[in-house]
Amino acid sequence: MALLDGLTVLYLEDDPDTREMMVLGLERHGARVLASDSAQTALLLFEQHRPDVVIADLELPELDGWMFMHAVRELPAERKKRTPAIALTAHNSRAERLKSLSAGYTLHMAKPLSPDQLAARVGLLVKPIPGL
Repeated sequence: MALLDGLTVLYLEDDPDTREMMVLGLERHGARVLASDSAQTALLLFEQHRPDVVIADLELPELDGWMFMHAVRELPAERKKRTPAIALTAHNSRAERLKSLSAGYTLHMAKPLSPDQLAARVGLLVKPIPGL
């Protein structure tokens, strides 16, 4: 059984090489990945598929990752069940971490990171550890 078996992940990243590498890595760990390069498309995917977790780059053209998460959290379905969300960024100041948490992210992670590191965090965030 893979670490992320049965999970649907929405992954928002505008850099095609990074997106492809991370999607392949998350899929290798068993996740079904819905990938997007724009916040607008990611919002539509979120509404249509209700993923188990959202992972989003913060530096995006047009609508940044913080505004994207604000929009997600305003959706009616999010008022009943808050979907875990991870913010990814090359900037990791205390102010940016606080901004991510205030926007509705569950976790703020600094780039660079490997697909295996990301999969491990997703697993810890979404799948309960037996006996705890």
